Amino acid sequence: MPLSLCSMKNENNTAAVSGKAAQKTELIRFINDYEISRALKWLENQRRPISLVSSLLFTTDQTVRWRAIELLGKLAGIISKSDKVSIRKLLTHNIWMMNDESGNVGWYAPETIGEVLYNVPEFIDEFGIMLPTFIIEEPFERGTHWAIARVSEIKPDIYIKDFSKILKSLEDSDPYIRAYTSKAVMLIDPLNAKSKVEKLKADQGDIELYNFTTGNLYQTKVGKIVTELVNI
Repeated sequence: MPLSLCSMKNENNTAAVSGKAAQKTELIRFINDYEISRALKWLENQRRPISLVSSLLFTTDQTVRWRAIELLGKLAGIISKSDKVSIRKLLTHNIWMMNDESGNVGWYAPETIGEVLYNVPEFIDEFGIMLPTFIIEEPFERGTHWAIARVSEIKPDIYIKDFSKILKSLEDSDPYIRAYTSKAVMLIDPLNAKSKVEKLKADQGDIELYNFTTGNLYQTKVGKIVTELVNI
């Protein structure tokens, strides 16, 4: 008996869902093993690789999420060589997710933007300049300060006009924000930042950071980060 059109559609949808689940399972395996290079090679042959990696940004596993952010940045760097439109769409989408009118909350949109810009610096002037707008916007405060510091590793001068605004975050109650503000301002304007950042050398605030060398999270203190910054 021939299949009806409805049955064929249902079978196709089921196959598509099954295929996506298999893709995600394989990607998570690479992520869990921290095989970023192999994941990038594998993603070359997958449909919609950006969406596939982006789907992991909503996981509750912080290590998986950070590794996905790292992977997405590197993937963007590769794709941008032949397809800049897709990278602009990715960045635009994440900026949009940080605005009230989006109806969604891209909790880790700032980190995504920061890491993509770190790997595709040509978009910094267009998108990186928007980040200071969100430094006091919930729930993006942490991610925005992290992203500004990350972008500042590549092009700190774009934040010169926002230096005073960013500097105020050294007094934030969140130790994570104090740590990444310290890093950002020391990159943006070290001469004017150093004396203020040095005051945090005794800061015992506990923070958890992601290590881009090991792919793991580790515990440290604001004062330790600050001491390393001012002694460079």
